[in-house]
Amino acid sequence: MTVYPFVLHLGPLELTGYGLMMMVAFLMAGWAIQLDLRERTLDEDYAADIVIAGVIGGLVGAKLWYVFLTGESEALLRRGGFVWYGGFLGAVAAILLNGWRRRVPARFTAEICAAPLALGYALGRVGCFLVNDDYGIPSSLPWAMKFPAGLPPTTETTRHPPRNCERPCSGAVSAPRVMTIPEPRPLPIPASASS
Repeated sequence: MTVYPFVLHLGPLELTGYGLMMMVAFLMAGWAIQLDLRERTLDEDYAADIVIAGVIGGLVGAKLWYVFLTGESEALLRRGGFVWYGGFLGAVAAILLNGWRRRVPARFTAEICAAPLALGYALGRVGCFLVNDDYGIPSSLPWAMKFPAGLPPTTETTRHPPRNCERPCSGAVSAPRVMTIPEPRPLPIPASASS
């Protein structure tokens, strides 16, 4: 199977599959957090704070990690060049810092973000597939693929795309928590922090 990148042209704007799925990933994770907070009868605005902190911290962390790995400082101003680990660490730092600002216990923030993180990761990996990067080792399996316009291109052999295994696993991790209604827990967000 040969796969080409998904790009949506909207006049002068170009939206890649990766950018689209990153947006969907953050929105769906935020929605799952909001539902959890609603069921606990806590301040649902905290979900938006988490998403905003996650987007900013995640993008900055992913870029900085990429620059650290490659030594390409000019990549800071380039469209591509993100590393998931850096994004994860940057998002965690920003989200916990925001929670500290609002006087929300770090343990509670981690609890409400764990399953939505797996959901967001699964959706984000769809974006990696749509932009044709992060493909795996050479393979002759029936689901192996070629990425002639990938980052970098592969035309010599088919590859096993690891994200096709990661998505169902991440979905399986997040589904029980995201799809069930949690019991209210005695870790409220302080009323003074909701401003």
